[in-house]
Amino acid sequence: MSSENNIRVGIAGNALVVSFLSAEAPRMWRTDLAQLLTAALEVQDNQGKYTLVMKRGGAPTDEIATFARKDDAVKGLQLITETLLGGQETAASPSKKASLPKRILKLLLRIFSWFCMFVVVLNFIMVISSRHLSHSAGDNFTKVPAAQTGVPTPADDLLGK
Repeated sequence: MSSENNIRVGIAGNALVVSFLSAEAPRMWRTDLAQLLTAALEVQDNQGKYTLVMKRGGAPTDEIATFARKDDAVKGLQLITETLLGGQETAASPSKKASLPKRILKLLLRIFSWFCMFVVVLNFIMVISSRHLSHSAGDNFTKVPAAQTGVPTPADDLLGK
């Protein structure tokens, strides 16, 4: 639910619900989301008063709320637009509180995925290097004949010369 300057906007089921407490005549306005598919919302100047209206092709203009200040009418239009574009209820302050655990969870998941990738790459490097060492070790060393304990063996036989 979006909230600012005593204007609250939210989606309840498949309806847009707006509460205008800062309007000249405080009111709540509700419309079906299907009607908004072909509608345009705008602020009209009516002799120093500013009216937020909804226009639909061929239908009469619906007055949503009238304000003494243009800023209030524009803020109402902005909050309605943000809510509709968000596709869900949004709030100025509660969403920040609600999104903090989500942001922390996303960060932890990102760190965990990087850690897993690091472990996989490290294991891959160890497997490749161990294969390389086992092949090269076999080429560089000659086999030493087994020496028996307590039996004299010439050094040339032990060292392979």
